[in-house]
Amino acid sequence: MSILFKDGSEESLIRLIRLAELELKIFVYPIPDGIRRCNKPFKGGLRDMFDMELRLPKYYKTSVVATQDPEMADLYLVDHEWICLRVGSEPSRRAPDRFKFTGHAIGRDHVLPIWRNVLRNYPYFNRSHGHDHITSFVYDNGPFCSAGHIQPTSSPAVAEVMGYLTNVSILGNNGYSGRSVWEKHCEKPCEGRQSYLFCHREGRDIVLPQPHPFPPLSSSITYNPSSRPAVTLYRGQIRQGTDCSPLIRPLLQHMHSPAGVRSNSSLSSSHHWWQTGRMNETVFALCPAGAACWSMRLYHALFSDTVPVILADRIIVPFERFLDWKQFSMKLMTGEGSESDVGDMLRVLHNMAEESKKSSNLQNTVVGQKVLAMREVSPW
Repeated sequence: MSILFKDGSEESLIRLIRLAELELKIFVYPIPDGIRRCNKPFKGGLRDMFDMELRLPKYYKTSVVATQDPEMADLYLVDHEWICLRVGSEPSRRAPDRFKFTGHAIGRDHVLPIWRNVLRNYPYFNRSHGHDHITSFVYDNGPFCSAGHIQPTSSPAVAEVMGYLTNVSILGNNGYSGRSVWEKHCEKPCEGRQSYLFCHREGRDIVLPQPHPFPPLSSSITYNPSSRPAVTLYRGQIRQGTDCSPLIRPLLQHMHSPAGVRSNSSLSSSHHWWQTGRMNETVFALCPAGAACWSMRLYHALFSDTVPVILADRIIVPFERFLDWKQFSMKLMTGEGSESDVGDMLRVLHNMAEESKKSSNLQNTVVGQKVLAMREVSPW
C-alpha cells in the first residue's frame, strides 16, 4: 500500500478506473467548419505548459472510453482550441492586431460558435442542461476568469459562453475553495477586479496537474541534500497575488531585501536564493500564488526532487481526494501572514535542510521522507 494515498483511497481509485474502462463512454464533439481556428504552432515552452486542452480531446478520441455514437455516451466533451489561439498565435503585446486575441474576440469568433453548434445541432446538452458535459481550460484559471489574461467578463460573447458553462464540469489547472465568478459576475466592466475572479467550483470542476517544459530528474540519481547549496529558492514576478495569497510575494520580496535580512538574522542570501539559481540546486521551492492559485513552479519542483512549499490559501490540489499531499509537499497559510510568520517558516525550513544534510540516514529526516514520496508520485 502506497503512503501517497489517503486511507482506503487507493482501492477506491483502482475500482473507479476499472469501472470506467468497462462502462464509461465519452463522445467528443467535432469542431465545426467555418470558424476561427489555430493556424500556428505553440511557442516553445508554452506548448509544454498549456496544450492539455488540445491533448485531452485527442486522447479521449482514441482511448477505451471513446464512442463515435453520441447516443451511447455518458459524458460529452466540448473540444476547442482557445489556448492555442491565446498563446500560440497571438502577436507581441504592442502589435496593432492584438485586440483579436482578447477574451472577447476569441469568445466571439471561436468558443461561442462551438457552443452554439453543440446546442443547435445536437440534442444532448438541452436534455441534461449541460450536467453531463465537460470541457477543459488549463491556462491558469481559464480563459474568462483568470486575473490578467482576459478582457471584461461583461463582454456579450463571454457572458453567453459563461451561461452555457453553468452546469458544465471544467477540467483546469487550479482549484480554489472560494466564491466563483458566477457568484460575482460583473454587470459592468470588471476593470480592477479581475484578480478576484475564479472559475473553479467545488464538487463540479476537476483540477488537473499542469504540464511544464522541464524534464524530470532520473530516478536513478541518488538524492544528496548536501549537494544543494540553497535552502529555499524563488524565481518569478513580484506582484500582489490573487485571493489565494494576496500579499505573499511582496512580503517575500521584503524578507529578502537588505532591510528584511537585517531584521531577520537567520536569513542569508547564501541559503535563501531570490531570483537566482536553478530548481535542482535547492532543498525547498517557494510556491506562492500569482495570477492563479499556483503555477507550474509547483510541478517543476516535484520533478526536481525539490520539496514544494505551497504559499496559498484555500487551494484545491490535483487528485486530493486520493493523494495525501502532505507526504511530498509543505503548506503555509498566508491570509494572515506577517513578516514574523515568514521568518519563522524560513527558519524551520533551514533547520530541516540542515538536519537532512547531517543525517547518516536520510529516510529518517522530513526532507528525505518527502523526496522519497515525491519520486513515487512524479511520472518517471
